[in-house]
Amino acid sequence: MGAATEYIIREYKNYRADEVTSLYNSAGWSAYTENPEKLRRAFENSICNLSAFSGEKLVGIIRAVGDGITILFIQDILARPEYQRKGIGKGLLQAMLKRYSDVRQTELLTDDGSDAVKFYGAMGFEKAKRMGCCAFVKFNRRSEFMQVDFYYYSYQCPLNYNMLRLLSECKDIELNTYDIAQKPELAEKMQMYFPTLTIINGNTRRYSPITAGFIEELKAGRVPKERPFCPKNGTKPAQGRLVSIGANNIEKACLCCGSPCAESAVCKAKFLKLHGEEPFGYMLLDGKKALLGGAEYLPSLSVPYSVPKDEETAFITCCYLTDEEYDCKSAPLSALERSLAEKYSRVTVISDEKGVFPNGNMEFFLLHGYQDEGIVYEDENYCRLHLMSKQI
Repeated sequence: MGAATEYIIREYKNYRADEVTSLYNSAGWSAYTENPEKLRRAFENSICNLSAFSGEKLVGIIRAVGDGITILFIQDILARPEYQRKGIGKGLLQAMLKRYSDVRQTELLTDDGSDAVKFYGAMGFEKAKRMGCCAFVKFNRRSEFMQVDFYYYSYQCPLNYNMLRLLSECKDIELNTYDIAQKPELAEKMQMYFPTLTIINGNTRRYSPITAGFIEELKAGRVPKERPFCPKNGTKPAQGRLVSIGANNIEKACLCCGSPCAESAVCKAKFLKLHGEEPFGYMLLDGKKALLGGAEYLPSLSVPYSVPKDEETAFITCCYLTDEEYDCKSAPLSALERSLAEKYSRVTVISDEKGVFPNGNMEFFLLHGYQDEGIVYEDENYCRLHLMSKQI
């Protein structure tokens, strides 16, 4: 749990649409904010709304419905991302349970993740099946909850092929796809620096890969919360053999994304041959030829992102993989830099300050002699991206 935060819990009586909408959007609950009038009416019709304030800022809400005698249903409980894991959710739930301590039955519906199960279990809740019961739920699916605009950088990332196929097979989502390699002006318009950008219902941005579970959540009218990937970068040099990446072995490099299908590797190979030259990068393999890490590039002139572009500059598209004990990225990155120095005088990369996706973290590149050229994009809920450069 994070450091203690000063906050006050009180009944939320004077509804302010701006602060409630801001809170719900910050937590990724945009399905509620699509219709502000309905959200206001939901608060008015609730049996109780309790709020957490830090100074004048609304940082948390719990909302309950029911009759207050035999049944109490916890409909919403949320806190701003920067105030989570500071005891606010626990404080709100305790206050609500204390207020309705005589109610016979208190219920809630939540995801089945380990964090949620642990949290509510610690608060005295039990899964219905442990009490010999089962729960049923029916969502009235509405297309307004299922509009997806999917922006992708061709097949630069092998997962793009898989995600496009997954989305195309779902008939319950209103889908629009945009290849920024074909329409580079969209990258600047959308402030896009990741291999993919998913816009949900026209306003919620998602940066990480789309999964089947994510689509099921959308179909149920929910927008899953996204958390940045911030593992520790190991410092012990990984031992292995450096191998240049070409069309003949790109399938091995594609394993950095898990287990992409063979078709995705073929698509990536065609993409790289169209936009770059071999070697496309370098990868580090262990004694059994398993992938440990790698680094890849493209000529800056072929990159659709809003980055410096000239014949003397190469752009690092991806640097992978991150291990908490071993450094698997430095060796392939250094090998790539030596190779690029034969043709280019500078390399650039987009790195997050703390996360390792799309590249990073920032400290890793600073330790390798890269200069911070400043912030190019910031999302307070997910990332702060910097442009970094190095003379080679």
